[in-house]
Amino acid sequence: MGQSNANPFAAFDIAEHIKDCVLEWLDMTTEGTPDRACVIAGESADDECECGQLTVALDSNYEANGTSVPRAGSERPGRRECGPPLFVVNILITMMRCAPTGTSTKPPTCDDLEAATRIAAEDAWAVRAGVICCLSDAVKNRLPNGTKLYRDFVVGTQTWVGPRGACMGSTLPVSVTIDNGCYPCEMS
Repeated sequence: MGQSNANPFAAFDIAEHIKDCVLEWLDMTTEGTPDRACVIAGESADDECECGQLTVALDSNYEANGTSVPRAGSERPGRRECGPPLFVVNILITMMRCAPTGTSTKPPTCDDLEAATRIAAEDAWAVRAGVICCLSDAVKNRLPNGTKLYRDFVVGTQTWVGPRGACMGSTLPVSVTIDNGCYPCEMS
């Protein structure tokens, strides 16, 4: 069987897989891999990003019937004890680098801002490419037992963030669908 939520670490494993893939692509950028790369839960702290921070954040997850949004009360009596057949893990990938701050009397120059924006654009491209290439492989290729690691994925709208806390970059939402495995309700 591929990845399922019967594994209590499934969401973390998916996030770690994405982090490793994105780091490979960031390694090929002008600035290279960031100083910090973490899988986290919730929002990332971007203050003092140490001139390079990648966070792959577990944002939310839910059970689904094959649509992107589950409907409340949609379960019928007699259905699988496990609930709907799919489980969706929502992840938010944020890549930050240092932003030009200028001095106490002068704002950063346009040249400094443009150079930082060029780096942010290249990083954003690498993050998106890493996610799409990695997850496409994981969905397309089958494990030795014939199953897929993940059922499907959706990449959302990448947005620019910052400068905040002297950091700037981008954030990319990703939803990964896996099998909804049964929880071990019968504990021995």
